Amino acid sequence: MLHELFHAFIAILAIMNPVASAPIFSTITSDLNAAQRRRAVGSASLTVFGILIGSALLGKYVLQAFGVGVPAFQFGGGIVILLMGLEMLHGSTSRVHKETSASEEDDDIEDRIFVPFAMPLVAGPGAIATVITLTAHGSGSTNLVAVLIAIAAASFALLFTLSIADRLTKRLPARTMRIITRFMGLIILTVGAQFVLAGFHAYRPM
Repeated sequence: MLHELFHAFIAILAIMNPVASAPIFSTITSDLNAAQRRRAVGSASLTVFGILIGSALLGKYVLQAFGVGVPAFQFGGGIVILLMGLEMLHGSTSRVHKETSASEEDDDIEDRIFVPFAMPLVAGPGAIATVITLTAHGSGSTNLVAVLIAIAAASFALLFTLSIADRLTKRLPARTMRIITRFMGLIILTVGAQFVLAGFHAYRPM
């Protein structure tokens, strides 16, 4: 279980990429006071946690309802994750990160914390596909428990990162942020490749 827990935690944390999301969160909440920002940090982290927990618990049943097999989802979800990893490996964040950081709309700040920050910026298609694939990849309650604990741990890491978002943004130079993004991209790339190979292997004639 420890191996499954570690693998799931690294995969989920890499696809969430809290460090890359910190500057965007800092920009969104720049007009809030300290108390409001603490509530915003809690709301964003709790929303991400709820989305991923829901995906882990209900994702398999959603696939069954649409008649999608686990190997097919592993293959398709792996491609999505792999492409995100390739983009990050080149030192750039995903298109969602860019569009969100460039947006200067006058929407309510609390709305922007939920959409687009929590969803789809942090808990986006890649994170949801990763969680569902991790849950479907194993068998038994042990694997599910490991994924749920990994989600909780990654959400806590997001909570901590967002709570120090201002200091993190000021102290980490742009070059360091790019290095972290590339490293996370490499991890995401390998996770996506593993899912693609697992899905392909399930359909490959014996």
